[in-house]
Amino acid sequence: IATNVGGNPEIVTQDCGILIPASPTTTDIGEAILSLVSQNEHYLSLKTGARNKWETMFNAEKNFSRFICDLDALI
Repeated sequence: IATNVGGNPEIVTQDCGILIPASPTTTDIGEAILSLVSQNEHYLSLKTGARNKWETMFNAEKNFSRFICDLDALI
């Protein structure tokens, strides 16, 4: 669950989380939490999606290796 500010919308998408308004109400927050705890399959799907997004886009070890290969290709 993340607020719709900054880079959050690029990271938290429908396949890996829940985006709430930038200035959420307690109702917004409560509904987001309830949607996770009341639907186990939905939660597990988001959990898997979050791991996959991290693995493909934000894994520093893989990203740095790719970056070095890209730099080598330029030389």
